[in-house]
Amino acid sequence: VGSVAGQVKNPGVTMPKAMMWAIISGSLTFLIPLMFGSVIDPDFSHWHAGHFAIAGEMVGGKPLFYSLVVAAAMSRLTHFMAELCTNAFFLQGMADERLAPPIFGWKHPVVRAPWVSILANFVIVLSMCTLSLPEIFEFSNAFTVAGVILALWACVQLRITHPDIPRPYAIPVGTFGLIVFFLPCFFLSVYVLLCLSLFTVSICTGVTLSGMLVHYALNEAKAAGWSGMTVRVQDIEILGTRSYAEETFSLLGEQRDRLAAARTDV
Repeated sequence: VGSVAGQVKNPGVTMPKAMMWAIISGSLTFLIPLMFGSVIDPDFSHWHAGHFAIAGEMVGGKPLFYSLVVAAAMSRLTHFMAELCTNAFFLQGMADERLAPPIFGWKHPVVRAPWVSILANFVIVLSMCTLSLPEIFEFSNAFTVAGVILALWACVQLRITHPDIPRPYAIPVGTFGLIVFFLPCFFLSVYVLLCLSLFTVSICTGVTLSGMLVHYALNEAKAAGWSGMTVRVQDIEILGTRSYAEETFSLLGEQRDRLAAARTDV
């Protein structure tokens, strides 16, 4: 939600409504097929991956069987595309904050989509095609849980270091209350990490350390004045097309402006 809230008009009203309807519609899309499926085939020992299509064949024959298979494939494809685009906005946000090269913040001037970030995420997903499905689930859980722990830590840290920034969806408790509120989620996330296999932990640790090294290298490149880190996003051209320019709120940018103003006053 946070990755696309900035693209929504009047998010204070629109986002809660959208989340409510998404929860209702998403729950119904699971509950209604399960209710009908349990009536068609009440023996739950038969149920396994793909059994919805078999249950449909019991009622409507081969046409309904193939319709459900195609519908399931399209559903997974749209879910994949939604995840891909959401992660692309994360990378674009990092580029806006100069935590990644600005080229990843390039947006198409018409559709305003971060195509470079989308393609980068697509390449990463393709590199995981050689893994088995259980391994993909483990990697997904590992990085998701690690991201949750990092988000919890960042939320508490920002409450301490930036107490005055606008928070339209702030949790209405103090810093200590926020820590207590996050403790169950934190311990559950740590428990999930402890249940992972050694292979998954090793790969995830290697990727995390590589990310830290890349972050250090990018900071050094930025300090050295490398144009790949100092150029403005709106000045980047791809195939003769400049990026869509928009004003975005940036914590790091705000800090840079304050430091520049302080040096000017001195």
